[in-house]
Amino acid sequence: SQEVMKVKEEGQGVDFFQQLEDDELKPAISFIKKFRLKGVPGNTIRDVLLKKGWKKEQVDKAFKRSG
Repeated sequence: SQEVMKVKEEGQGVDFFQQLEDDELKPAISFIKKFRLKGVPGNTIRDVLLKKGWKKEQVDKAFKRSG
């Protein structure tokens, strides 16, 4: 769309879209951190998120951003 092009032209595109993605992933990141602290294995957490409807790429990014 023209709005997307305008944002990109202003040099804010990457930051803007990265922020949207980060906001979208916050619930998954929080979930991962919470259950890691409880000692739940990563594969188990991953399976639960996938069963809850998260896409594989979202789960992968959330794990990377969860630390």
